[in-house]
Amino acid sequence: MDILKHKLLPYKMGNLAKVISLSALLKIVELRGGGQLKIPKRAHAGHWLVEHIGLEDLQKLAEQCGGERISIDRCCRLNKMLKATIVLDEFNGGASNWQLAKKYQVTTRTIINWKNAAIQLREES
Repeated sequence: MDILKHKLLPYKMGNLAKVISLSALLKIVELRGGGQLKIPKRAHAGHWLVEHIGLEDLQKLAEQCGGERISIDRCCRLNKMLKATIVLDEFNGGASNWQLAKKYQVTTRTIINWKNAAIQLREES
């Protein structure tokens, strides 16, 4: 699944995922997606990012991009596919299309589309 997640990332974010872990990248997207992030020149335990991505990933990021301000994409395709996978798992766990539509505040047709996309994604992996 990680290979498919990398395929769903925008080019810049895919390059960044080669430097830090995918989980750290996704956390950065969650925190700053659609905005910019100032990378410290040197990583230290007191930096605010450490609690989110860990010192090791921050050190790797500082070595690669220290002192730069980088744009963080929102990674919409990846987030949509992750949500679709969660919906499919919930459906397979017994939730109905109607229950899922109500939970996610979308139509039942959207739930069906998300499930189909998640099935296709799983077949590709």
